[in-house]
Amino acid sequence: MSYRALLGVLTVLPFLVLAVLYTAGSAGSLEAAGQGQTPPNSPPEFGKTKITLSVTENAAAGDFGEAITATDVDNNTLTYSILTMPRGPFEINRGTGQLRTTERLNYEAMSIHQTPSYMLTYYYLDIGVSDGSADDYISVEVKVKDVEEDGVVDLLWDQPQVGTPIVASLTDPDGEVSGITWQWSKSMNNNSGWSNISGATSATYTPVAIDNDNYLRATGSYTDRRDSGKTASAASDQATRAIPPVNTAPSFTSTTATRSVRENTPSGTHLGAAFSATDTDDSNDIRYFLGVTDDDGAFDIDPESGQLKVKDPLNHESKETYSLSVFARDPTRAGALSESTGTV
Repeated sequence: MSYRALLGVLTVLPFLVLAVLYTAGSAGSLEAAGQGQTPPNSPPEFGKTKITLSVTENAAAGDFGEAITATDVDNNTLTYSILTMPRGPFEINRGTGQLRTTERLNYEAMSIHQTPSYMLTYYYLDIGVSDGSADDYISVEVKVKDVEEDGVVDLLWDQPQVGTPIVASLTDPDGEVSGITWQWSKSMNNNSGWSNISGATSATYTPVAIDNDNYLRATGSYTDRRDSGKTASAASDQATRAIPPVNTAPSFTSTTATRSVRENTPSGTHLGAAFSATDTDDSNDIRYFLGVTDDDGAFDIDPESGQLKVKDPLNHESKETYSLSVFARDPTRAGALSESTGTV
C-alpha cells in the first residue's frame, strides 16, 4: 500500500509520542540520511615545506639522499615530479620520490646551471606530489659538498723532440692557481730515477741532444684557493727523439667544414665529429688548436682529440654564424689549417 505524506501517531505513554513520516514509495521504505554520498578526497601531504639534501662533488651519477615521500590518508596512488624548470642535473623516480643526479656535480662550476655572477653551493628544486585530483609540494635544497682535488699538468707534446720547445700548463679543479714555479726533470724509464735538469725552471723547456731517449717530466708548485705548497706533475708518454731528417706536416682531407648547434646547448657539448688530420710520420704527435676566430671565446677544442666543443651557451637571436680556424700541428710545428663554420 502506498502513502503520500501520511502521518501516523502512536501513543505509548501519556506524555510520549512517536511520529513516523512516510514518503512516496512502497510501504515501509526509509531513506537513511547521507546514504550513497562519496566521501571527500584528502590531498597528499609532505608534512613539511622544506628539506636539505647533500651530494659530494664528483660522485657518480645516481640516487642520493632518502626518497622524498608524502602520505595520503585515502591510500591513493601518488605520483612525484620535479616542478622546477629547468631541472638541472636531476631527475626523480615518479613512483618512489627518489631523487638522482644525471651527471657528476662540480662544486666549482655551480654557475653552469645557475646564476653565473656568483658562486652558489646549493641547487633549489620544488618537488610536487599528486593523487590525481589533489596535490602538495615541498622545496628541496641540494647542497654540493666541496672536496680536495689534485692539480693537473698538461704537456703540449707527448712526443718531445730535440730542438722543439715543449710547454707545460697547470690547472686545479679547486679554482684559480697562483705563484707557480716549475722544475723539469728526465728519466730513461719514465717510472723512477728522475733527475732535475739544471736551469729548466720555466713552463717551457727545449730539449737538447743530451736529452735524447729520455722521458721528460714537468713539476709545478703552486697555491690554490685552499692552500699553498701544492704540487702536480706530468711526464711525456714517449722518450725524446732527435730531429727527424725529413718531416712531413699533418694534413686535413678537407680545408673547410661545417658544424651546427642548437642555441642554449650546455657548456662542453661536442659539435659533430672531431677534426682529424693525418701525418705520414707515424710517430708524430698531432695537436689541434683554434686559430683566428670571431666566436668571442664561445668554442673550445680538445688539443689531443680535435673535438670541437661549446664553451659557453649560444644565443641564436644574438648571432647565427661563427667562423673558426682549426690548426693541426706536429712537434716540429709543421701544420695544416681547416676553416670551420659553425651555425647556431
